Amino acid sequence: MYCDSTSGTALDPSGDDAGFVPAGKGGLACADAVAKGLAKLAGAVLTCHRKAAASGLKGGATDDEPCETSARAKFDAGTTKLVAKEGCPACLGAEPQGTLADAIVTFAEQASGRLYPCPATMTTTSSTTGTIRSTSSTTSSSTSSSTPSSTTTTSTLVACNPATTHRPFSVSFTVPDSSVIVQGLTLLIDYPEGQVTIPGSGNATSVRQTIINVQSGALSQPFDLDYALREQIAGTANPLTPGHLFTINFLDCLGATPPTVADFTCTVEVATDPLGLPDQGVMCTVSAG
Repeated sequence: MYCDSTSGTALDPSGDDAGFVPAGKGGLACADAVAKGLAKLAGAVLTCHRKAAASGLKGGATDDEPCETSARAKFDAGTTKLVAKEGCPACLGAEPQGTLADAIVTFAEQASGRLYPCPATMTTTSSTTGTIRSTSSTTSSSTSSSTPSSTTTTSTLVACNPATTHRPFSVSFTVPDSSVIVQGLTLLIDYPEGQVTIPGSGNATSVRQTIINVQSGALSQPFDLDYALREQIAGTANPLTPGHLFTINFLDCLGATPPTVADFTCTVEVATDPLGLPDQGVMCTVSAG
């Protein structure tokens, strides 16, 4: 939620919590409102699951989709009102808020499997935007819409037994021309989890230690999803310089074929200028070493 890197000041200098101190009162109010909305959404979805479980015990319906659809509609209505106030930074526009909501719903869907344990072979479905990979043999549906869909696709993490050998890959970015000045970036680097791995998950210390050779003067805040790395990086005193940004020092997977550059993808999720406005045409690439 606190994604605006304009201030250049980390929300938590220790790196335990990702995000940046808002650049102004408007950005703070927007981020706080989104945080409250996401908390309500998570609670509402879990309540849907609770009611479905209680109904199922009595032999009733267990379809929680109408309940979840209603909860999501309330969040989306709040997003519309919030964005209309024009106090939100570019990284908290309607689309980024929708992506955050998708992630919260996915989290609640996955948490339900721990609250109501089932055999590992059971299929669960969730409606999300983008690609979600489960951490077990469950599956999740992935659609290009923020509304629920009945289409289900299977996607599971590939197991990796970490070796002790390192496999570094570097990430760089480019701009379309010199008029595009980049202060902050949010990147998603998808890596072949069956061939290389990052120790730990989320923003654990071991994940942060995997990021090396960070561009001088830049603040790095990585978050590992176990199949991809989401990296927030921002210039502090000065904007970021096109070119090398950082290196991910992966560990090899035992017995796996070493990956090539073609096995990685890099996506620019958010790019902002020194005023917090969106930059267009910014691209990122992965290279060996």
